[in-house]
Amino acid sequence: MAIAHVQSVEKVVTGTTGSTTLAYASNLTAGNLLCNAHAQWEDTGEVITTPVDTLTHTHVGMVVEQNSGAFNSLRSFYVANCSGGANTVTFDSTGTAPADMTVVIAEFSGAATASPLGVTSSGTGTGTAVSSGTTATLDQADGMLWGAMCHTGDDTTITETGGATLIHETEGGTTTMLIATSYEITAATTGQAATWTLGASRTWTAHVAFFKAAAAAGGTFQKMVGNAFRLAGAGGLAS
Repeated sequence: MAIAHVQSVEKVVTGTTGSTTLAYASNLTAGNLLCNAHAQWEDTGEVITTPVDTLTHTHVGMVVEQNSGAFNSLRSFYVANCSGGANTVTFDSTGTAPADMTVVIAEFSGAATASPLGVTSSGTGTGTAVSSGTTATLDQADGMLWGAMCHTGDDTTITETGGATLIHETEGGTTTMLIATSYEITAATTGQAATWTLGASRTWTAHVAFFKAAAAAGGTFQKMVGNAFRLAGAGGLAS
């Protein structure tokens, strides 16, 4: 079963003190995969905390928190096998100092409902070529890459590369936290990276996470053999 993007929402907050909330535009479908990204600038070095939501999901970090330059932070989380219904996510960080924050939430269908997260990679650097670094061999061929990045300094153009599809992107100069998120459907097990091209040199941080697609449905009716039938993929006959 192929993974597919269902919906996503972004929120930009300037100078917030404490937490912010973001609601999905439509009800979630039970069993789907949820991914979110949280980027922030905060001048006392506060740490991004694990999100919570109104459907009481357990949000799991894809990679450890990353930092690029002074006080720029980025982290992504996921929820496997989500509950159905309306849902609002609360994002926060340690302490109460004002922060510029951009958050993204997204829903995907077709992912494995148990242990969907596979290999990951993360990177930090300076320049116009942004890369999460290449993962180890993917856990299986069919799945999805989730990519996220942010950078320091004033706004510049951000272009996702390597076949990825844009989810959300924010550029706001020094008045908002800059972020870009993307996804890419995979069909081979070769290690992959999330990559972007910036319009001007910046210090950046980026990561990528692979999510496994759900296994294909079971066998289907193939043919009659006497008074029995054979299922495709089954080892014997059923009467």
